[in-house]
Amino acid sequence: MSGVERVIISQITRSYGIFFNEDKRSLTQSFKIIPENGSWIQVFTEKSGRVVVRINNSRKFLVTALLRVFGFETDESIKTLFEDIIDEDDFDYIQTTLDKDTVTTAEDAAVYIYNKMRPGEVIDPESALDYVKSIFLVPERMNLGLVARRKVNVKLDIDKPLQ
Repeated sequence: MSGVERVIISQITRSYGIFFNEDKRSLTQSFKIIPENGSWIQVFTEKSGRVVVRINNSRKFLVTALLRVFGFETDESIKTLFEDIIDEDDFDYIQTTLDKDTVTTAEDAAVYIYNKMRPGEVIDPESALDYVKSIFLVPERMNLGLVARRKVNVKLDIDKPLQ
């Protein structure tokens, strides 16, 4: 040899599951879902108080748009999802996000999300809705796997045995 040491660094494999993060300096919180098979989802709060989502590190969009795609089309139905979580003393991130939201239907939300994920491409509302739903609801495209499911259940304190 020429006296140069060779170092082999193994590839770091991604760990499946859900990961929470809190930045005390900027007062932001986030979580990332990394499935065994499928798109990475990151949800985080901004300094402005909005809750935003990134799918596969695409451009960010409001979480309320994603909730509208999954059937919670009215502001009241979205608020109902979080009513047991928010105290009077807490900052109301959902209301701040709803105030900035401009979409009102599932189809509009799907087109909005599609345009954030694939800018410049034109798509009809029904196809956009099918595309966004397929990212999450088709088992071949999104699979957490047993290890990730166990990690999520532990984080959420759900005692369900592996099948």
